[in-house]
Amino acid sequence: MTLFVNRIVLASGLVAGLGLFTAEASASTSREDGLACIEKFYNLDVAGGALEHEGDVLVGVGEGDPQKEVKLIASKLSIFIDYTVLDCDASDNANAIHVTQKDQLPQEYWDRDFIIYNKEWFKSKLQTDRSGLIFVLGHEFGHLVNNHDSFRKNLSRPQKELEADYSGACAVGQLGEDWHPLEALLTDIRSVPSPNYAPLEESLAWARRGYENCHGNDATGAIASGYEGIRVVYFPKEADSGVVETVLKNKSVQYEEGASAFEFASNGMTCTNDIDFTKVRDLAVALTQAGVKLYWINKALNELHVDHRITIEAEDGVQDRWLPLSVEQISCMNSCRWWTSEVDACAN
Repeated sequence: MTLFVNRIVLASGLVAGLGLFTAEASASTSREDGLACIEKFYNLDVAGGALEHEGDVLVGVGEGDPQKEVKLIASKLSIFIDYTVLDCDASDNANAIHVTQKDQLPQEYWDRDFIIYNKEWFKSKLQTDRSGLIFVLGHEFGHLVNNHDSFRKNLSRPQKELEADYSGACAVGQLGEDWHPLEALLTDIRSVPSPNYAPLEESLAWARRGYENCHGNDATGAIASGYEGIRVVYFPKEADSGVVETVLKNKSVQYEEGASAFEFASNGMTCTNDIDFTKVRDLAVALTQAGVKLYWINKALNELHVDHRITIEAEDGVQDRWLPLSVEQISCMNSCRWWTSEVDACAN
């Protein structure tokens, strides 16, 4: 099974979904416009469900253009979700959208993720402001991996944008770019107050935290793993589609396999208090960025009498009680204890 899938496709249309820039830019777009862009490219007869254009398409994209840059940023963030990139010439910059059944597209498009961008804007940024380009694409990937248009769609728009700012800044840090151009970009695009975005100071604080937490920390594991002396145990499941193994391999983590009691996907982690919690946190972030939905992190039960251990496992019924943890929520955690979406790690 292919774990890393991306489609680069070009179309004309309008941008929609979860955006990045000012109130004026976001006011001119809507989710309906983004769906119209998808329909236009694929020549969809929504009423009849016809699909006239199928398969991966690559038009007018060369080395150094969107294909190369999007793949690089996705690999640095260990993005393993299946996403499609659409070039829509009426877009101001870039946006993310997750298609659901309610969008009334043919069933082939349900639960698919799209990043929609303006090609001319992309080329201009690539030539003049690469850190800004990395931030924008990382921001949009942040919307997708943090499930802003699906499991966590009820979050407020400003909160979604803050979490995406964190992911975008994390991408900038991971690719070794300087903080100051990103600070200037955020100061510019967040300077006009908008109900869709948190105040500038808050956005800068979240972005700075993402940058600092990720700077020099290559999610693919190019830097030594630092997990020596820690027993990492994973309970393999077919539902994980090999993603967990790939993350562990990319981070150079040696691990043991246990027998799983469940067939559904891994959804949580345990740890012991005698290890550096940053290792738990970094692994949880990498798994989340790869598309694994973690609902909980907990201290190992005392009666197990284990030490120096991290597990990646599953628990029944958690999806009915909590939301998946976001990258930013995980990054705020500071110790091995009980964590779920109901515990505000960033407030502690």
